[in-house]
Amino acid sequence: MNEAPTMRCERCGAYLPFDPRDFSVNCPACHAETKVGAEARRNAEQYRSTVQDEKRRADLALSLARSYQQGPGVGLHAGVVEPRVSAPCSSCGGQVSFGQDDLSTRCPFCGATVSAPARARAALVESAEATALQAESKSARAQRDLVRKSFPHEGRTNTLLWAAMIGAGAVIAVLGAVDLATSDAGDVATGATLIGIGGAALLGTLVTWSIVSAPRRAIERGLGALSPIVRGRLSNRGLAPVLDWLDANWVGDNPGIVGFSNPGRGCWVLSGSWRDAPVLIAITDTWFEKRLDLLVTRRRASADERARSVLAGSGFTVTAGALGVHAWRKSSDLAILGGDGARVLLDALIAS
Repeated sequence: MNEAPTMRCERCGAYLPFDPRDFSVNCPACHAETKVGAEARRNAEQYRSTVQDEKRRADLALSLARSYQQGPGVGLHAGVVEPRVSAPCSSCGGQVSFGQDDLSTRCPFCGATVSAPARARAALVESAEATALQAESKSARAQRDLVRKSFPHEGRTNTLLWAAMIGAGAVIAVLGAVDLATSDAGDVATGATLIGIGGAALLGTLVTWSIVSAPRRAIERGLGALSPIVRGRLSNRGLAPVLDWLDANWVGDNPGIVGFSNPGRGCWVLSGSWRDAPVLIAITDTWFEKRLDLLVTRRRASADERARSVLAGSGFTVTAGALGVHAWRKSSDLAILGGDGARVLLDALIAS
């Protein structure tokens, strides 16, 4: 039962608030006694149970909001303000304020006892849950900012390493050439050895780079082929484009990609839209981690279990957030997105 059960005084007609345990109630206006029937007590008990469930939801939401304030870097110092709503008095029509702990309260104008109507109670629960979601989103953004600060030179390490290896080989070869040019005709062994070592180092570095970069070039070609489908943009700046996309589109707690994806250049990101919903496709391919992440920020009112089964059948683990869905699998193989694979998976993601 959503609305508070009411009775009228048998003598003066005034509204009589009562407890489900009451067998009779005295009128606050004329003090006459009115019997409370069994059906009225059952309705009152159902109403009390409904209100208690709503209060538990609101209490849980506000408790979560307070817990999100404790995260590092969140900076929410004002505290969580408990929501209040107004509803008209059933006697005089004046506006009465209700908090989440108020099953009923007295009208400040006429003094009548007013029970919180269902619409007001629902608004209190929605407001509390919105407060929790806002605090959760602020906490998630603060965590993303900490990730950014942890990797100020994101994506440069691999480039500097390859440059250092090529530079070392070149320097050794140049030193050998100089030694060879300045040595006597009969003393060329040192210079020739240095040239050989430097040349071998250069050749080995270039061959290794070619082998290592081949699958990465394949990833860039594969994601590039998907760009027209999602009308998106490809980036290889590590985790930074993921964090930027989340800042712009994500609501609620961070998806797992923030905590598990490599922050260097081993992360390719394609951001765009599908069915008018913002989507992100991220491929991580490093020595330590290979994964494919799909994110969308629009959800249906209820999840489609068949869509979930499509993703699960393709090896994806699915996590639904407040207003978005994250699916990921432990593989950087883009073959699953070939043909109509991308369209099928993105449709399933949106339906999840």
